[in-house]
Amino acid sequence: MTLNDLMAALVAELAEEIPAPLSTPFTLAGVWDDLARLAGEQPPPCVARVLDAPIAAVAVARYPTRGSYLAHAAQFPEPTAGWEPA
Repeated sequence: MTLNDLMAALVAELAEEIPAPLSTPFTLAGVWDDLARLAGEQPPPCVARVLDAPIAAVAVARYPTRGSYLAHAAQFPEPTAGWEPA
């Protein structure tokens, strides 16, 4: 898949739950996680650490289905600690 294919798939998925996903702010960690999932890959550890932080864990606990992290966590602020590459 090309980057444009992945982005189109992500926008289509988000549009099911978020109005105007192209103008909705998201964190890079959330975008990276969802694009990796759509590509059938695992995100790098630095992304997983950010998404596993306590605030993000609340979003995952509320929405335990494996789907778009962004669609479910858009309303939760992302922590900024832990983004550094391993």
